[in-house]
Amino acid sequence: MKKLIVRYSKRLQIISGIQALFFTTLGIVNIILEEYWFWLDYSWLLIGLAYVGGFLWYRFLPYASLESDTLTEHGFWKKSIDLRQLTTLKTFAWDLILQTPEQKLKLNLGIIHPGDKEKLMNALEAFAPEYLQGRAV
Repeated sequence: MKKLIVRYSKRLQIISGIQALFFTTLGIVNIILEEYWFWLDYSWLLIGLAYVGGFLWYRFLPYASLESDTLTEHGFWKKSIDLRQLTTLKTFAWDLILQTPEQKLKLNLGIIHPGDKEKLMNALEAFAPEYLQGRAV
């Protein structure tokens, strides 16, 4: 099986980019226009740079990947689950909950690119056909 990469949605990337641009611009303008700098004037710039980091995270790193029957959620700490041992697969609100006897993994379906979401559901159908057959997730 080929490696399946699940990316963040374009909407999330655009919103994060707009926030990064807004706060970084606000910080730079605040520093340029202030005659006497106060230590709090730098906070807008720091918040903007944090949003730039978030934008780069959403833009260039995958949300999850599926390779050789192992689903991995990428984040600060990677979480992996072996799909061959899958006992429970359910949805609750925007979450897809996968469970084995030892592990539990939640994927937020609201922030996944719609095309990748469909590919992920098709790939998971081999592991839980009774759940995913005929269901629109």
